[in-house]
Amino acid sequence: KENVEDQDDFAILNSSRYLIEGRVVSADGVSHPYKMARDGNRFTFKTVNQGEEICLIMGSKYVYLVTPATKTYAKVSRELVEEENAGNGEFDDVLSGDVFNLYASKKEVDTYTEKMYGVKYRVVEYDDGTLDYFNGKTLVQTVASDGSTLYYDVISSDVSEGLFVPPADYTEEVISSEIASELADSLSTT
Repeated sequence: KENVEDQDDFAILNSSRYLIEGRVVSADGVSHPYKMARDGNRFTFKTVNQGEEICLIMGSKYVYLVTPATKTYAKVSRELVEEENAGNGEFDDVLSGDVFNLYASKKEVDTYTEKMYGVKYRVVEYDDGTLDYFNGKTLVQTVASDGSTLYYDVISSDVSEGLFVPPADYTEEVISSEIASELADSLSTT
């Protein structure tokens, strides 16, 4: 992880503008890269699912489903996604960006120290069973209640505009309005 001595990772993750890069290791030891960026109600989420790299971008005007393996993307107007999912409380939180207020619904229940690999960490336990491991103000890992662990390589408030659009060398796959509507509807289950 980048060593930024005075950076308060917890404060950054509680803001509406952050970038996280790292890896998720499942309880059974399978590791996947993880990248998430947020700027208000715009976000990018990139990981690997069933062996395939996937990326979802919620931009200002469009929602992009990006397929890095083929360097392609499909786009749907954000307005259509909002119309198709109106009244779906959970998806309203995605559209507003509230779902990315990572600590909004968590309550701290305990804090203690734990020594691991010769390093003493401050561990914060939350009511949902997750544990955050801090070295000073640096967040090193989060262990979820399902046993998976998110290791943080980068936490930053430096969020580039380019994260909210597909890469310039990717090709748009034109989709029909029916497929766009189905896609907009299906995003609420993602």
